[in-house]
Amino acid sequence: MTNADTAKVDAALDALLAEHDPTTEGYEEFRGHQFDAGLAWVQYPQGNGGLGVAPQLQQMKNRFIAKYDYDGKKCMELRQQWWQQGEKEKWTFLFYHDIKMPVYSFV
Repeated sequence: MTNADTAKVDAALDALLAEHDPTTEGYEEFRGHQFDAGLAWVQYPQGNGGLGVAPQLQQMKNRFIAKYDYDGKKCMELRQQWWQQGEKEKWTFLFYHDIKMPVYSFV
């Protein structure tokens, strides 16, 4: 995974949110726009709901509360904090569930 992957996801997310407000659009309508933007499942190919990048990147970029986290809200906040801190301090992230691209580095 490269910084270009991050830039691709950031650009797609910025464009999606500039054109569509998830707080005013219906769930199905917004999710359709998310799919069209390649942000439904970022690991899928472009045109099929994705951007062709590793899914763990999506987990770091999206704000979500996961059922598998002990404290979902706190973990969501920590993911965001660690991503920002990692970018600032040039961290390397290990996504051990990703067999395709298990390492991301802000170098």
